[in-house]
Amino acid sequence: MSNKGYCEIDKFKSKQIVSNISKSLKQLQWKILELDKSKRKTDSLIQKFGIKCYKYNLVEDMSNSKERVENNIRVIIDKLNALTVNPKDISEKTMQKIYYIDDILKSSEVSLKGIDKEQINDIEALQMNAVKKGIYDKFMMLKSSIDRDIIMKKFDKVQNRSSIKKWFDRFFDIEDEIEGRRENLFMQIQEIDRTRARIWDNSMPNKEYRIVDILADIELFLMDNGIQYAKYKMEISQIKELRANINNTFSIDIGALKKAVVEKRQSRLPARVDKNLSKLTKERQKAIEFLNKNGYIVESEQGEQYITQSRMKNIIGRIDYISEGIERILRA
Repeated sequence: MSNKGYCEIDKFKSKQIVSNISKSLKQLQWKILELDKSKRKTDSLIQKFGIKCYKYNLVEDMSNSKERVENNIRVIIDKLNALTVNPKDISEKTMQKIYYIDDILKSSEVSLKGIDKEQINDIEALQMNAVKKGIYDKFMMLKSSIDRDIIMKKFDKVQNRSSIKKWFDRFFDIEDEIEGRRENLFMQIQEIDRTRARIWDNSMPNKEYRIVDILADIELFLMDNGIQYAKYKMEISQIKELRANINNTFSIDIGALKKAVVEKRQSRLPARVDKNLSKLTKERQKAIEFLNKNGYIVESEQGEQYITQSRMKNIIGRIDYISEGIERILRA
């Protein structure tokens, strides 16, 4: 068969490939529209609560990648059309270029079809969980600011004991006890600082966050510390504002909230301490118990993460890979 015959057959195949690519790009655009709608919903909550949270919904990046691959495919199709404009003059070298471009288009078609099959329906749920974590983190930053200040004052009092008090410590042989108290307070401050650093890192959620549990934590904190911490008026006011915002935004089951408060209250009752333990050991246990019950030591962080990395990054990477392949051809 002549080059002209091969060219006509190849043009027919190319048209079918281009048609399939066009369908895949339309399907991808539909996913982008759905993701954009979901993002507007979660962005509204992020703005309303004044929080930051981990990003699962990367719809802007996906849209940019889709536009990039769309433009690249359009350019390479134009190049293919230019090569086949006059089949009578098609040379062997030109035919090789046509075959090469067809291979790139076929590869792009297969890759895009694979991306079409990717399910990203869970992105909204993942992003909503990240928003809830952001709300909890905001509460923890306010709460930890108060807790740290109170513990720091106790630490400074022990750390900067007067010469007379130090003399009494030696006289009554309680230097080790005072030093143990200082170490326990310092350990608590360190753990609170680590918690605050984790929040600032804006890390991926490692568990499911429930609004009713967050609200129960806030209710317990205000019930237990509202009067005692009257000096921290600004922080308490912001926590109350956060509570009101939650109540006005989410549908709260009062029965479920009361149950969560009772369960959390019971879990925070003082643990039984072995009477045979030394005073220093008892104080150490109480210090660790305070950190555990107030969310400063999270055991689940040592285990497997609850949520894996968003598949959107992988999908975007695969779309960009198609563009990179086409761009290499266009530069050649």
